Amino acid sequence: RGGVKVFAKLATGGIVVKFMYMPISFVITVLLTRNLGPEIFGLYSIVATALYVAVIPLQAGLPIVVLRYVAQYDVESSLESTSYLLKWGRWSQLVIAVPLGVLLAFYLGQRLESWLLVVLVAAIVPVLGDCLIRSGALRGLGKPIVGFFPEQVVRPLAHAMLLLLLLYFASLQFLPFSIYTIIIC
Repeated sequence: RGGVKVFAKLATGGIVVKFMYMPISFVITVLLTRNLGPEIFGLYSIVATALYVAVIPLQAGLPIVVLRYVAQYDVESSLESTSYLLKWGRWSQLVIAVPLGVLLAFYLGQRLESWLLVVLVAAIVPVLGDCLIRSGALRGLGKPIVGFFPEQVVRPLAHAMLLLLLLYFASLQFLPFSIYTIIIC
């Protein structure tokens, strides 16, 4: 009976997080399409797609390994082992993410004119890998909703707020619009 309550609680929490993600994602898409125009929105789409494809190898197994062993070490109350595992997970994702970022930079560098944009996108790959490790660790500690919340709610919400600020400052014309375009992408 207790297992059913736990499952219902987790399922409800997961559904709530997913339903929070959907409107935020919709607002971001509407903001981008209405304010960027076809050329810049196309550039954003290329960059976002390349970034999501580059992160796939990081999602392949490392967060699951961290989840599994953090849960095991939590049961054993081995804080030292958990700490070592998290350090190992971060270094392992860096070993995977840095070459992926370099490959992504070469791929985008042949297709885009802005090297600043290429470097910024390549630098994001290790940050996303670290987020995946943290999410796996939180889920391993028995907090699956908290583990999904940053990926599904906080990051899109921060993205939307950053877009609003950038679009506002672009309308004030403090800097050339091309700089705002690079930052938005």
